[in-house]
Amino acid sequence: MILINFIFKLSIFPFYSEIGVYPLVLIPSEESCVCGGRLTTYHEPAFIKIVTLHGLKAARSYHKKCSDCKQKYYHSFARTDEGDVTYRKHCLSQTYLIMSNRSGFEVAYLTTTSDIIEGTGSSFGSIAECYESTHGEAVEPQRLEEGYFLLRLLELYNLYNELLSVSELK
Repeated sequence: MILINFIFKLSIFPFYSEIGVYPLVLIPSEESCVCGGRLTTYHEPAFIKIVTLHGLKAARSYHKKCSDCKQKYYHSFARTDEGDVTYRKHCLSQTYLIMSNRSGFEVAYLTTTSDIIEGTGSSFGSIAECYESTHGEAVEPQRLEEGYFLLRLLELYNLYNELLSVSELK
């Protein structure tokens, strides 16, 4: 029975054996689009890795798409057909902040990491090395840097009660 359970998990979650943790399922919470259109959940998930305080976690991330304006909704953000990305106000109150169809972070990990960076002046490279030596799993310093700055921007925009649109940063 244990072998069947293991094979089942490997068949559903391709990199389950690579990072050795149980996967998460992330689905956007929206029920309707901002335009009033109906959202449909797509059954082709993205397999992403989430960096947490306790090591990497595997996740299946689903998205919803509006039947009218074709806007796509993901766990932490929405994307238009033109490629503009808008992070939602509530994304920092969730456990995980998803940055793309490849990666995401636990909000607690990003907060802890930003405290370390600001308190000690550590580089993203040194934090990535510490993560790898602690958990045995590599994290790209560039992803840490992106996560750090996204966290700070979201905190700033939430402070002023605004939505963060990535197209505004171009």
